[in-house]
Amino acid sequence: MTNDTVGIDTPATPRRSRRALIMAALGGLGGLVASRFGAPGPAVAAAGNPLIMGNTGNTAGTANTSLTTASTGTALLVTQNGSGTALRGSAVGAGSIAGFFTAANGTGISGVTANPNTYGVFGSNDGATGGGGAIRASGKNNHGLVATTAGTVANAVRATTSSSAANAAAIYGEVSSTAPGSGSAAVRGVSKSTSADGIGVWGSQAGAGTGVYGSSFTGYGVFGDSNVTGVFGNAGGFGVHGSGAVKGVFGVSVGGTGVHGYSESGFGVWAGSESNYGIYGYSTSDYSGYFNGGLYAGSVSASIKSFRIDHPLDPAGKVLTHSCVESNERKLVYDGVVTTDA
Repeated sequence: MTNDTVGIDTPATPRRSRRALIMAALGGLGGLVASRFGAPGPAVAAAGNPLIMGNTGNTAGTANTSLTTASTGTALLVTQNGSGTALRGSAVGAGSIAGFFTAANGTGISGVTANPNTYGVFGSNDGATGGGGAIRASGKNNHGLVATTAGTVANAVRATTSSSAANAAAIYGEVSSTAPGSGSAAVRGVSKSTSADGIGVWGSQAGAGTGVYGSSFTGYGVFGDSNVTGVFGNAGGFGVHGSGAVKGVFGVSVGGTGVHGYSESGFGVWAGSESNYGIYGYSTSDYSGYFNGGLYAGSVSASIKSFRIDHPLDPAGKVLTHSCVESNERKLVYDGVVTTDA
């Protein structure tokens, strides 16, 4: 018996035309392009590769990126049309710098704004309390900070502080120069006004405090010097001029001199008032006024006019208090009871 093998024929796969193959290839390429541009992956430029914009980040390792141009315009322009930041640098390493700019002949950093309510350059220090600051300027051989303004009601430098600390100051100046006669000053104010209203340093207090306060351990709390002619109607000028509804000049000293005035040829201290005392002296333990030298007064008004001298027999331990008696001659009158000898 012969066993015959029955073969089962498989349907043949039809052959695709050349046109169909080309269309399939183009469709696959289009899908690949669409996937790349529709949902881009995190493309990161490694060290030595070009900088890729619009991705999640570029990692350069320890290499640096530089841009060099010889044009007369802007080397790099970044425009922000939204409310974000146009250009930002971040530095997290110890002693690192977020942005560093140098210019051999031009300006290192220039910040300009046309909005009258914003700032051309803004600096902020968000760290804890320390010795740092929002902006640090070092002039080396030149000025550390130069500020100018052309506004009629604006200030070249305006500083405010909201601190309630005892020694808080909106502006603090410190100078370490000890050279005699150098004229160094922690804060110096100069007015070039030719008017009598020009002020070198002006202090104002809106409350009950002090407009200008000076303190010194061994020198002068406030020292005024003037060699200008015709200032405030005085040919010799005023070293310190005080004008106020209450006290023009007020000085306090624990062990020294509250207010000290000295002049080579003019008035050491000149005081005047339209409706009150030109000079007012007060003391609870000593003289309210002491003059080492001659005293001239156009008119004198007092309830008791008296003076005190050392006792002739015991000048170190006793004094004699005298009251004035009006006379056309110089006299000294003593009243009392004495016992005479033989």
